[in-house]
Amino acid sequence: MATSASAVRTSVAVASAPIIPVGSILNLRDSFPGKTLIFEIDLAVSDCWDGLERLAAVFRAAGLRLKLMRCNQAGLISCTVIDGGGDLSQLSAQLPADPGITVAGWTTRILYE
Repeated sequence: MATSASAVRTSVAVASAPIIPVGSILNLRDSFPGKTLIFEIDLAVSDCWDGLERLAAVFRAAGLRLKLMRCNQAGLISCTVIDGGGDLSQLSAQLPADPGITVAGWTTRILYE
């Protein structure tokens, strides 16, 4: 049975930077070679259906494997994605720049198998 440990929770205000903790993720990749990183991302979107489609495309472009998307009527979306080891700078630049998407929280988990 797989368990996760070392969750790093980052609450993000709309005006704060960086929104995507790229530096922290890079450090975790270096500190835990061979371990899978899982990101749990909380987002608010202006249009839920359009937001789901855009998020899936943004995650694919960043090399992240989308495992779960959960949304509610208020337009809040929680995503679970698996780190593919790719360059996250595009994700870090694209998500905050999208006027219909606001990053509300980010949790990084290290999967021990």
